[in-house]
Amino acid sequence: MVGIERGEPDEHLWIARLAGEAKERFAVRFMVGQRTMRAETYVIPVPVHHREETYDFLLRANHDLYGVGFEIGPEAGIYLAGQLDLRAVDDDELDRLLGTLFAATERAFPRLLRLFTAATG
Repeated sequence: MVGIERGEPDEHLWIARLAGEAKERFAVRFMVGQRTMRAETYVIPVPVHHREETYDFLLRANHDLYGVGFEIGPEAGIYLAGQLDLRAVDDDELDRLLGTLFAATERAFPRLLRLFTAATG
């Protein structure tokens, strides 16, 4: 872990900055709502070409994930996100969620990068 930042107090936002190997650096945003906590990380832009292959890969990757899933988010980006009921949030659950986001991003990023660069190269 590189570090943790807190957003403005009224945002209920924390950002964990991580160093990886496949994806050199990334951030996980933890957003606390009234009843749930959402955790998400931006993975890569959606490629303009090879979209069908990209979506096929993401749907298959989602099959093996627990508590998180790949999704298309704002500005046509690929995100990995999960959500917990606030009553379930404790140290073990936060560790599991952060570990799952980290491992799944590291596993998927090389393939997604190849699809993205093939689309732009």
